[in-house]
Amino acid sequence: MQFAVIPFVILSIFYAVFAASTPVCTNGFTLINYKCLKLYTTPASYSAAEESCRSVGATLVTVKNANDNQAITTIVDSSVSLVWMGLYCLDNDPSKCLWDDVSGSAGMYSNFAS
Repeated sequence: MQFAVIPFVILSIFYAVFAASTPVCTNGFTLINYKCLKLYTTPASYSAAEESCRSVGATLVTVKNANDNQAITTIVDSSVSLVWMGLYCLDNDPSKCLWDDVSGSAGMYSNFAS
């Protein structure tokens, strides 16, 4: 069995309590599109990337719409060619893919940046 070694982006799960509040990002996270994001460029397996996220109270990034996709594209830029996302798929069918942050299926959006 081979494991891909790919840098990863994590999404902080520290959200503001009130929808009208702007999140405040800490610990090297950057606020982009109302999400606290941080790019780790050290290559890691998926499970190692997940564990790194959990250790700082975060999850691998979720991309649920075109704005999220653009936010990730902005932080990744051209410095990295591949990133881990917090998505677990049971088949090649997007409706059978679930986000790691337990927010549901990826069936609503699958037009990810290449």
